[in-house]
Amino acid sequence: MSQQENVRAMFTSSDISRLPIRERVGLVVQATDVATAITRIREAEQAGVHQVWMTQSVGMLDTLTLFAAVAAHTTRTRLGTSIVPVYPRHPLVMALQAATIDALAPGCLRLGVGTSHRHVMENVYGLSMPSPWRICVNMSR
Repeated sequence: MSQQENVRAMFTSSDISRLPIRERVGLVVQATDVATAITRIREAEQAGVHQVWMTQSVGMLDTLTLFAAVAAHTTRTRLGTSIVPVYPRHPLVMALQAATIDALAPGCLRLGVGTSHRHVMENVYGLSMPSPWRICVNMSR
């Protein structure tokens, strides 16, 4: 599927609202090891769950890498991140990971990205996370 076809294949919020409730509800999966995560997601798929969601945080498995492995073990389950923090990961790397997962499981990835929390970024990762207002003020000088 070309990128243009892929963009046209994406759901809009009105498309989603017309789906049966079973298609709109997902399951949050938590696991500390790959085998358990794959097993839980496969069991969810076999039980009729249409989408699973995983968070990304310190001390957890890398969600995008895990979803690449899961894609080899599932056939129809949508895989959603809620969320992948953007500060510690280069956007091109994240885009390549998402494209790879899409190649393995076309149309199944729901990529949620965000800033995470200042405490985590600064105290755990050691990254500076200035407030957006301060950035705007500094840029205007």
